[in-house]
Amino acid sequence: MKRNLSIVFLLIFALLFVACKKNKDEVYYIKFKDKSYAIESARALRKSYDSSEKLYEFDLFFKGKQISFNMDLVSGQGAYLKLDLKIDSAALKKGVYSIDEQGKNFSIIPGKTNEEGKIVGSFFKFIPLSKTDLDTIFTYIKSGYVNVYQDGDAWRYDIKLSDGKDSITGTYKGDYFLQNDIDGVKVGEVFIGDSTYNLQRGDMMLWGNIFSENLNYYELFFYSTNMRYSEKGKFQKGLVFVVGLHSTGSDFPSDGTYTLSRDYQNFTVLAGRKEGSIDWGTYWYDYSSATVSTKAFVLKNSSITIQREGEKMLVNFDCTDQLGNEIKGEYKADFRKIDLRKTE
Repeated sequence: MKRNLSIVFLLIFALLFVACKKNKDEVYYIKFKDKSYAIESARALRKSYDSSEKLYEFDLFFKGKQISFNMDLVSGQGAYLKLDLKIDSAALKKGVYSIDEQGKNFSIIPGKTNEEGKIVGSFFKFIPLSKTDLDTIFTYIKSGYVNVYQDGDAWRYDIKLSDGKDSITGTYKGDYFLQNDIDGVKVGEVFIGDSTYNLQRGDMMLWGNIFSENLNYYELFFYSTNMRYSEKGKFQKGLVFVVGLHSTGSDFPSDGTYTLSRDYQNFTVLAGRKEGSIDWGTYWYDYSSATVSTKAFVLKNSSITIQREGEKMLVNFDCTDQLGNEIKGEYKADFRKIDLRKTE
């Protein structure tokens, strides 16, 4: 079976997307002062967490095709609406988000210039091709709401806002890309040689009987809490530790100790290997940028122990990689599950 590692990553990141589709022929607009500005896509940046209020803060952007982002830096030409939201969830939720200076749940923070002269909160901006001050449009959001709801197989956003004088309205239906600018919640840690990595909630990919007719092949993806992604969904910073294993368990790996092997047998961890450009088995990447990373396969005497506790899985690592690093650690949480088994 052929597989490209980038395809696997795209499948993983699908968990960070809202599952909805958009017809390419559909065009959406933001209307302001009798003019319409095309909106081609949406993205959300999760940027902070208030532990006392238990609220996450997001920047939600609706943007034109020629607007691009590098984290929260915006460049290009066209229009975009930036909404500063607060919500009691690590992902956006359906509901009505209203302007509220207090920053309560389901709130949109109004825009203003703070005491340091910086632009904060929500606003609408149009950047012209000429980039002259006279042509640039900028206005703060002062009142109104955005209704987020399910419309068929997609999410829909009905925008009814105002800058205090003129209305800012529009509709968008489709995907948003979710980008993270805060560390994930720690659910474990792993030690690789002299380095320590805190782990956040991971992904479990169930491939089914791709290697052996009587065994299911699982890939467990563990991510460091400081994992960062580019706008296109590529790893940009942090650790990815992948464990490939075989089990007779039909929906989850069976409890027990899995030992390293190149054979396809029950209770085995598949040794790291490269076939062409494809990485298989058990290995890790430590990304310092989107294009630079350190990597090693797990090849020597190693074992992984798994024990399910309700929805959570307790995973213990005791491995050695090809560089001679000892890999030890523990993970205790559930996984985002991706079922890739073929169905007739």
